[in-house]
Amino acid sequence: MNLAERIRMKAAESLPTVELYGETYRVRPIRQAEYVDVIDDCMAYARNFTSEQLKGQQPNGMKVKMLTTLLQAQPDISNLLGKVNMDDAYSVAIGHAVIISFAAMQAVRALTTEDGKLAYPEISDRIDIATELIKDEAALQVITSAMEGAPKNESPEA
Repeated sequence: MNLAERIRMKAAESLPTVELYGETYRVRPIRQAEYVDVIDDCMAYARNFTSEQLKGQQPNGMKVKMLTTLLQAQPDISNLLGKVNMDDAYSVAIGHAVIISFAAMQAVRALTTEDGKLAYPEISDRIDIATELIKDEAALQVITSAMEGAPKNESPEA
C-alpha cells in the first residue's frame, strides 16, 4: 500500500458510517470543487430519463411553474445549471430532473468504501443508486445527516 492509499484509509476511519440496502458505507463531505461533477452527474441522470422527442415542443405549464419555483429556491444549483429555455419541453424536463436529482447525486458521491474510495465510481451505478434515493426519502436523509456530521477537513480523495 502506497502513502496516498494509507492517508486515504486513515482519513476514512474518521468518517461516519451508514448502512444502506444491506451495505455499509463511510460518508464523506462533498468538497466545493466537486459540485461541478455533481451537476455533470445530474445532467447524465436527466438525459437518461428525458426523451429527445421533447425537443422543440411546448412545455407543460405546470412543469415550467414548478421549475421556476425550484430554481428560485435553490440559486446555487440555478447558477451551476445555467439558463433554461422555458419555451422548450426538453430543456424544462432536463432542468427539472437536474434539480430533483441534486441531493441524491450529492449523497451518492459522498458514499465511500471502507478504504475511502468512491463506492460508485461508474456514472451508470450512480444514476441507479440516485434513482433509488429519490424514491427513498428516509435513506437519503440518513446519508445527508451523515454528510453534515462528517469532518470537513478530512475528506479522502476519491
